Amino acid sequence: MSITELSIKRPSFIIVIFIVLTILGVFSYQKLSYELIPKFSAPFVIIQTLYPGANPSEVENSLTRKIEDAVSSMENVVSLRSTSFESLSFVFIELKDGTNIDLALQDAQRKLNANANQFPETSEPPSLTKFASDEFPILSLGVTTNAAPAEFFDLVADQIKPAISSVQKFQTVEDLKGLVVANSPMSGLPVKLGEVAEVSDGLKDVTSLSRVDSKSAIGIQVLKTSDANAVAVAEGVIEKLEKLKTQYKDKDFHYDIANNQTDFTIEAVDAVTHDLLLAIVLVAVVMLFSSCTPSATP
Repeated sequence: MSITELSIKRPSFIIVIFIVLTILGVFSYQKLSYELIPKFSAPFVIIQTLYPGANPSEVENSLTRKIEDAVSSMENVVSLRSTSFESLSFVFIELKDGTNIDLALQDAQRKLNANANQFPETSEPPSLTKFASDEFPILSLGVTTNAAPAEFFDLVADQIKPAISSVQKFQTVEDLKGLVVANSPMSGLPVKLGEVAEVSDGLKDVTSLSRVDSKSAIGIQVLKTSDANAVAVAEGVIEKLEKLKTQYKDKDFHYDIANNQTDFTIEAVDAVTHDLLLAIVLVAVVMLFSSCTPSATP
């Protein structure tokens, strides 16, 4: 019995099959992870190093060239490109297609660590990143309060950030004062940091500024894990921030979203859904008119 004959003689059976397939399709659709672009990892390693107070020429001669020399012996390197700015060194490593980027990052880090004594003392440790779709923040926002700067920072570090992040660890000043740094050679007793140094809770010099409507703010960028649903993560963070806004109403806590990448994702999904539904309607209309058209008889 052909499919056509089965559909004519047992329409209820065909209807049940289509209902089951529709239910499975809807269930699978709800489990899909929303992504604006497919997950990919390009064969590039990026090295950024801060060298405060140095001009571009000094950055290039004292830092950038030494970083290039350190990583030039890496395997599968296609090209090395670098740019030196004021107080910043930028090295771009292109690797062969198919190279394991995570292993390449580890290899580059080992070579930089081995040559760290050649870098200027005032330069900061190099920061290595890879060019991957899941390395970009899905949410960028600024938070403000009416609290003093130190209290504002503690609020964000101790309350806000842990609420939207699963991994946080902080130490207090008292913890640092009681930190054992050595044993006395005379008595053998432990020597605490508070006994040999002055430890105080203060403010660092300002190196960067974030403002929201001319008010001092702290910027927060949210990154998702590689297997997480970007839309679900963004919605969860915003929902948590709304609760925190109510919880810290007495401190006039507010947040402003500067960039939400999932807005474009939702718009793209809505457009695809609209086109899919339109296609279903058009196919149904065409099939209906085809079945109603009288056939010509000789």
